[in-house]
Amino acid sequence: MPSPYNNQVTIGYESLLDANGNSPLQLASAFQADGVDTGIPDLFGIAGEVTNGYRLGYHPNYFAAGLYWGVTDLTCVTPPPVTCTCGPGSPWSTTVTAPAR
Repeated sequence: MPSPYNNQVTIGYESLLDANGNSPLQLASAFQADGVDTGIPDLFGIAGEVTNGYRLGYHPNYFAAGLYWGVTDLTCVTPPPVTCTCGPGSPWSTTVTAPAR
């Protein structure tokens, strides 16, 4: 029987870098956003910096605990009347991520 106390896995930061070399400031579960149930959640993350702006990114899991590679930048779509800009000063820099089902 697996131990309930040994369920931590380290994710290498280099596997989560965006196109500008920024690692996520925050991560949250994306559950199985790609529709493939690996038993391990995909991740959403907010990465960026002032010069290039902040972006919401999607990190799919590749069938093993801690195995994430690459990021897909997601477009900034929010319901009206909220506006979302992805450039410098973007609201993504101060947004807190939290998973929801």
